[in-house]
Amino acid sequence: MPPRLTFYLILLLSLVFAGCAKGPSIQVRHDQNIDFEQFHSFQWLEGTPQARLDAVADDDIDRLIRNAIVFHLENRGLRRVAENGDLLVTFRSTLRQAVESAPVDPGRESSWGFSPWAVVSRPPEASLSIDLLDPQTKAPLWQGSARTKVRSREEARSKIHEAVREMLAGYPPRPR
Repeated sequence: MPPRLTFYLILLLSLVFAGCAKGPSIQVRHDQNIDFEQFHSFQWLEGTPQARLDAVADDDIDRLIRNAIVFHLENRGLRRVAENGDLLVTFRSTLRQAVESAPVDPGRESSWGFSPWAVVSRPPEASLSIDLLDPQTKAPLWQGSARTKVRSREEARSKIHEAVREMLAGYPPRPR
């Protein structure tokens, strides 16, 4: 096969596989009676780091997520303030290995003898939820969540900006 044809074939295959790559599953919901154009600033809901790696705080991931949220909110027209913000921002993040029990064929022997259940391990899953809250009531006004399968902690880190960007792509939502 000529080198030029090989190059184009490889390029075509890489584009096809890149198009098949699954990004994070995104869900967004908001109070549809609120005009989000009225909000011009945000501040963090104070507390402990909110990123979790198997239920252990991870300050590095916490900082990455906070930076991504600030970047994308500012690009959507909101200004970060230290106090008296129009919105409070908080998030939750986890990276965990999903393990579950599943029924198996009756009579199948396991290491424990005969058991109707087997342990099934799925690829690790990363999730990120962002909440924009009313500063007075702490009630959620806007919520976004992203969930994706990952192969490693590094892959999860590399998907943070994409997930935040996709969640906030439709912000501010239009009232009904």
